[in-house]
Amino acid sequence: MSPLRLCGWTIVIISLPLGHLRVPAYSAVVLRVAPDPNPEGTMTSVAVNPTRHPMRRVVLAAAAGAAVLSAAPMVSAGMAPQAAASVASPAVQAMNVALAQQGDAYAYGATGPDAFDCSGLVQFAYGQVGIALPRTSGAQAGVGTPVNADQLQPSDLVFAYGGGHVGIYTGAGQYVYAPTEGDVVKVGPVPYGEVTALRRI
Repeated sequence: MSPLRLCGWTIVIISLPLGHLRVPAYSAVVLRVAPDPNPEGTMTSVAVNPTRHPMRRVVLAAAAGAAVLSAAPMVSAGMAPQAAASVASPAVQAMNVALAQQGDAYAYGATGPDAFDCSGLVQFAYGQVGIALPRTSGAQAGVGTPVNADQLQPSDLVFAYGGGHVGIYTGAGQYVYAPTEGDVVKVGPVPYGEVTALRRI
């Protein structure tokens, strides 16, 4: 089905069972939902601010008995197109969870849901898809399979600065990470000159 352009939005009709719905990271999202059951056939538009955890709002809509009818995604600049299209693997789902936290504050020792340090963000993202990771970046560096830089795929873990920092690769030389005090979760270039390990979960 071809996307519908309407007032600057790309509307894509989807028909997935709500329990199996996976939402990629969006830079903008509009959901149209219908109460279920809905004998009147009316629909309500719900605007979702993606910088404030869009996946949680989808869950809330589901809890309210809503059926998601359409979505308007615009992929974040640092996200590889193939990663946006593929949500099959748990690791890619975890990457999308991390991308959905963009704009949340950095806080040392924080593990979410509204503030994170670097390893807290990674642990939170993977935990949301049922994968338990250790708390610290040093311990996380011992999990999974090592990969070379030319083998990097979206969702691989990137360790840098002596192993004291970790983020999740998103493709095109970018990764999502929680930087430092006074900053926020964001996507930026992988610091290849400082990389100490690359791991695939």
